[in-house]
Amino acid sequence: MDDENANAASPLAGRIDTDTLVLLGHSFGGAAALGVAEESCGIPFCTTLGYSLPGEVKAASLFGTNNKTPLFGTSAAMDNQIPVQLVQGTVDGVALPADAETSYARLENGPKQIVRVAGANHYGITNTQNPSGADPDSSAQPISQAASIATSARWAAQFLKAQLGDAAAADYVFSTGDAADPGVTVTGESS
Repeated sequence: MDDENANAASPLAGRIDTDTLVLLGHSFGGAAALGVAEESCGIPFCTTLGYSLPGEVKAASLFGTNNKTPLFGTSAAMDNQIPVQLVQGTVDGVALPADAETSYARLENGPKQIVRVAGANHYGITNTQNPSGADPDSSAQPISQAASIATSARWAAQFLKAQLGDAAAADYVFSTGDAADPGVTVTGESS
């Protein structure tokens, strides 16, 4: 990020606050971000035992993600050091909604939130359903791709803005947004 910010040829030159970064992740990328959030990292994401959460990382919003271990089928407690939001499609057939609910309950610290996007499946945040090379989601998505993306992106952006001090965004994600948005149900703790 520092290199891109300093690259005069980049359209992002001088626009990146490298002291204030947030995480977005989907599926396995979100699982890696959960490790970052709790200042731990294990195989397959890290090959060493030591890991320190960079102070620049302020919050995470993760779609279709949980911390259920494939080997044991359990979800460990997560001592998250930054605010975490899970955005979960209600018809996700790959990263099951019940596993996201369990992972949300295992987050030990707030702020935290789970946003359930009605009718979204595992690829409800991607530009196409069942992208080439990915494990397909056999669960059909009854809402449009555009609606799923817009809803998921809105909630992720507002949550991250709230964690960076935006009062209007905090009001939306923790007070008014759930009632105003018929496409979601939300559970959260603002502190």
